[in-house]
Amino acid sequence: MCDPVRLVYSGNDDDYEGILISVLSAMRRTCGALDVSILTALLDRPDGKPVEGGKAAYLNALLSSRGDGSKLTLIDLSLPLQKLLRSGAAEAARPYELRPLLLDECARAEKLLCLCSSTLFCADASIVYGKGIYGRPFAAVCDKRRSFLYGKRLVDPSVMLIDVSRAREEGFFEKARKALCARRSSQTLFDAVNSCGVCPALLPDGCGECRGVRGDTLIRRFGRRGRLFRGGSYAMNDREYRMFENVYREYLAKRDRKF
Repeated sequence: MCDPVRLVYSGNDDDYEGILISVLSAMRRTCGALDVSILTALLDRPDGKPVEGGKAAYLNALLSSRGDGSKLTLIDLSLPLQKLLRSGAAEAARPYELRPLLLDECARAEKLLCLCSSTLFCADASIVYGKGIYGRPFAAVCDKRRSFLYGKRLVDPSVMLIDVSRAREEGFFEKARKALCARRSSQTLFDAVNSCGVCPALLPDGCGECRGVRGDTLIRRFGRRGRLFRGGSYAMNDREYRMFENVYREYLAKRDRKF
């Protein structure tokens, strides 16, 4: 039996529907088993409500219904994240996006595909999961816009393929946390990953395409200011909506089912 594709999402209760639809798109297009984890946390702020256990159980039931060993694990990182915020990351505008920096404290697998909640799969998740990291701690897509603006190569951490053993060995997680806390402003996952001094491998642009669905798009990523579904929390153009509407209809059809 082949190893499952291991996906890791980071989000709070407000991100749950985005995560759910992203997982549904992976289920619809992936032949093998999916081992999904959600990193969540309780924070004393308006957006600090963690993903509820009942919602996680619902998504786990959807995955388990495939009958191939697919499953979901909800990981509570409240204490480690609160410690990180107290140690110097209190200025982070969106602290829950920092949870991938704590994977060294909870990851059990050797390889993880870490995603934000604003992503949809356009192809089998195993294609991205099987990309080479070439001995680096992690791989990510080059952020061409910001690379051009700042005159140096920068990567987008919205989609990261992480070699956990190599990342621990090179101190990637610890270095990224220290780089984050050393900043007096703009404490984001993007800044932590790109200022920690660890050189990543590059994934093809299609692994985190933010400009639209193209022939080589494997994962479509949406900006937070956009809207994914009409009337929802993210927008896509008409062509993309037609491509993904079946995924959303599948979600609506199953949302009220009892497992």
